[in-house]
Amino acid sequence: MRALNTQKLDKSKAKKSCAMLLLFLTVLNFHHYYTFQPLHKSTRSSCVTTQRHICQQDEVVVDGRHGNRLLVFGLGNIGKNAAIKSCSVLNSTTPYFNEVFGTTRSNEKLDGIQVLGIAEVSMILPTCSHILVTVPPIDIESSTKTMNVTVGGRPKRWDFLCDPILNHPNLNLCESLQPNTWVGYISSTSVYGNHDGDWVTETSRIKCLPGSKSGLYYRAENEWRKAALGWGWRLHVFRCAGLYGDERSILHTLMKSGGHDIAAAASGGGNTTKYPTSRIHEEDVTRSIIHAMGLNKPDSGQCCIWNIADDNPAPRSEVTMYGYNLFEISGIKPFDNTTRMMRSSSQRDERRRIESKKVSNQRVKANLLPDGKLIYPTYREGLKAVLDKNK
Repeated sequence: MRALNTQKLDKSKAKKSCAMLLLFLTVLNFHHYYTFQPLHKSTRSSCVTTQRHICQQDEVVVDGRHGNRLLVFGLGNIGKNAAIKSCSVLNSTTPYFNEVFGTTRSNEKLDGIQVLGIAEVSMILPTCSHILVTVPPIDIESSTKTMNVTVGGRPKRWDFLCDPILNHPNLNLCESLQPNTWVGYISSTSVYGNHDGDWVTETSRIKCLPGSKSGLYYRAENEWRKAALGWGWRLHVFRCAGLYGDERSILHTLMKSGGHDIAAAASGGGNTTKYPTSRIHEEDVTRSIIHAMGLNKPDSGQCCIWNIADDNPAPRSEVTMYGYNLFEISGIKPFDNTTRMMRSSSQRDERRRIESKKVSNQRVKANLLPDGKLIYPTYREGLKAVLDKNK
């Protein structure tokens, strides 16, 4: 009988020891995932990476479920194309994402993409393995006037002032996204400012003017870098050159203006004619984003920056004349729109007059695109494809 009691006592002690060990491991795991990393740590990391094949064993496990889930904030041209492409398959059997979600203000229905409202987004955020943000930054001065800045009747303390997604009081993004989540942010090469026609790379000096749209993009980039460092996300910043595609291009501009832009291009006035500028077809942007989603870099809390531009920076006047020549060869005449009031000035027009640079795409081609090539390496191939698509 005494031996039996001793055996029961030993079993009881063993159970208590196991329970204490399990509690210790749980606390340790919680501390590992939810403790802030020091903000003085450098956010710069090498983007020279190798492409990995996304297969079943690479899938993340979230909330007890296996699979990759993508959420796109802003189903505009880039966001919509990326969402649609991500629904396709990498091979004949395995889809890249099990589910794709998106937000939009339009009523357009997209096959394979679940359009969500803010309340629904906040519910699925913890289960997303990837998020892509295409929403542009907002003006800091007007942000607190245009957004609901109270939560539970108390003023929100803003850590992020430019980005409306990080800012949104009903999302609590920083508390919802899991560590190691892939985050993509669409920015602009305009953050480099004026470099007097020289080439710029991802490490070039940032010279955009404070308070400009370019300055807002740069501040938003830094807000995402701060958040990624603090919460352990893997951040990719895509700095895109001038975007064009099947729904917006110099061909669309010429058609709307009735060819009036030809006279402006031939007049030779301003920097827009004199200096080359960089541009990129939206399909090449989408392709770059999709391939970046399969990278095994950067590390948690770090950031990769990518310049996305084509191989041939060219003066706007040259591109305009080429577009008009395409119309002539194809027998297309721009609408006679002589009554249209041409826009006389804007922040973009002013930037084109005072800023000049050529954007290098060597990092993207060497480390991101598997074949090292763009689909549309110059505006010539790109505009021909746009024209064919719109015939």
